[in-house]
Amino acid sequence: MKIYVTDDFDEFMVKAQLDDKIVFKVANELNNGLHDGDLDMGRLFKKRIPSPRQSKRDSNRSVVDIRKDNLLFFIDGWRKADVPKIGKEIPDKLLETYRLLGDSFLNFTAKQIGQNITAGLLREVKNG
Repeated sequence: MKIYVTDDFDEFMVKAQLDDKIVFKVANELNNGLHDGDLDMGRLFKKRIPSPRQSKRDSNRSVVDIRKDNLLFFIDGWRKADVPKIGKEIPDKLLETYRLLGDSFLNFTAKQIGQNITAGLLREVKNG
């Protein structure tokens, strides 16, 4: 399994005090079918991610795209505390953006992934 985070997700990781070890653990949970919502027919998922000293329920949320050949792309993340209590956690327009991003990730070749890593748009997560 190869795990990648977008530059936006990388910024979220710093804010939420997450490290690659936590992301790797969450990726394994996703690989075993554990998620908090299917957002696009088994390809795009919402997943809770705990920050240190917080429960999953009170902590963070993420959107992850899963590609059939064991590639996971963590697209975006947010702290639950930063989401307004009124309305949807993921507004419809933002969900559509996530779906479009997920579709583009599904079509990436190994070369395109490498180019995005070189450009700083993706980073591979290592099990540290």
